Amino acid sequence: MHATTTCDWLRLHLLLAGDNRLFLKLIKKRAEPGFWLGASARAWLGAGAGADQLRAASQRMMHLERDYERSCETLQAQDVQLLPMPDPRYPSRLLEIADPPPLLYVRGDLARLSMPMLAIVGSRKASLTGEHLARVFAKHLSKAGLGLCSGLALGIDGAVHNASLDTGGYTAAVMATGIDLIYPRQHRMLAQTIAERGSLLSENLPGTAPAAARFPQRNRIVSGLCLGVLVVEAALRSGSMITARLALEQNREVFAIPHAPQYPQGEGCNHLLRQGACLVAEPDHVLAELGHMVESQAVAIDSPASDAVLDPELQMLLQQMGDGPVLPDQLLSAGRLDTAGLQLALTELRSRGLIALRGGYYQRL
Repeated sequence: MHATTTCDWLRLHLLLAGDNRLFLKLIKKRAEPGFWLGASARAWLGAGAGADQLRAASQRMMHLERDYERSCETLQAQDVQLLPMPDPRYPSRLLEIADPPPLLYVRGDLARLSMPMLAIVGSRKASLTGEHLARVFAKHLSKAGLGLCSGLALGIDGAVHNASLDTGGYTAAVMATGIDLIYPRQHRMLAQTIAERGSLLSENLPGTAPAAARFPQRNRIVSGLCLGVLVVEAALRSGSMITARLALEQNREVFAIPHAPQYPQGEGCNHLLRQGACLVAEPDHVLAELGHMVESQAVAIDSPASDAVLDPELQMLLQQMGDGPVLPDQLLSAGRLDTAGLQLALTELRSRGLIALRGGYYQRL
């Protein structure tokens, strides 16, 4: 995307203080964040903003550039890429749900976010049997070519992510916090590995702390990214059951592993099966149900974009880099971009596969 447009998406998100519902209302009305940054109160109210929301945004406008530069520094340090809804790399399946996140913050692979994926979820306090089942299913399905998505939580989520990485497969972890805050802390190393070999993503502003209400919101993205959801082990009232309900609302397949009666951690799975979820006892049962969908929705990973289609600002930045490694300070002194603009432009070029960051230096590929 055009670098200045990407900057405007971040500015608007900051102006809204991360209110994604209002963000989506505005963008559905007019998908130009720059327009809303300078729009009249009447335009905001006409798009569905409340008077209180408008007043709060007006107050935040006074500190917007300061907050923007701080956020840019955080995103650059964490190697985070911004993925707005209009971006062609935005996961196509997320666009199908009723309330897609207007802006995704992503660490890691962007291209494979649209590959055929299955969400595997379950209890944070998983039994040894539950974790074993999660690993068995995850390894088999990953080897079969499915991407695996979960929520980075303890228990089943962690088992799924680790098993996928162990097989060399692709895994995506959807976070309920800001992209820069790993929760739970026990998964900091796991999150780093996912960022290097898969994808970490969040819809929340950098610095957003964990809060109970954010986890169900996160779960709609977990299910929305995928062709279906497999519940391995879950209590009757649990986040996994919320994910399964959201999957049904999104017209996704729901799978569940049966458990012995009166086993508390299996009550949720058995309830789903009584409600019509697909019973699976082995990984091939999932593949038998999703096989035709995987074939029809498989996507090729695009080759790096040509610099011929870049806007002039980014083309000029590439030319300034030359053939050798350069430091950000060198680019800043040689170009017309300010610090924040340069950071976003470099992130854009890296997301397109045109430059790499190696030992603090940037180099053209």
